[in-house]
Amino acid sequence: MKNIKNRKGMIGITALTLVLLASLMVPLAVPVAAHMPGAEPPPEFELEPIVISDGGVEIGISIEDVGSYHNECMKEFKTKMLKKKGKTDEEIAKIIEGEFGGATGTCPCTSFAFRAALLGISGLWSDEIPERSDIKIITRRPTPGATQCLQYIC
Repeated sequence: MKNIKNRKGMIGITALTLVLLASLMVPLAVPVAAHMPGAEPPPEFELEPIVISDGGVEIGISIEDVGSYHNECMKEFKTKMLKKKGKTDEEIAKIIEGEFGGATGTCPCTSFAFRAALLGISGLWSDEIPERSDIKIITRRPTPGATQCLQYIC
């Protein structure tokens, strides 16, 4: 009697497991489109630079400037980390070239932070050019790309 109950329980668990696995496989079989059918691709645009004044000198900060700064910061960070691991300068140079060769540093985090800063500055100062020392940005986005973008601007 006990053996029959155990068997029924095992069959139930096995059936439940199969149903759950099958339900997890359904999304893999359904085709997904990234855009609505018939939708136009987004228009081409160029991000305008953030224009600020630094000690009376007008500076235009582009997304490419921010990307380069982020790239250099990440190379420095990676180099320090590899030195702590006991890597030689030659090994470090090879690793850095492999990981950062051709990289622009413009990642999703630098992009969103740049656009948020651009919108915030234009919203607060309109057509005026703010002094760099007057800009303070408080964020809860702790990614290196966003942080370094905002550090570069401020």
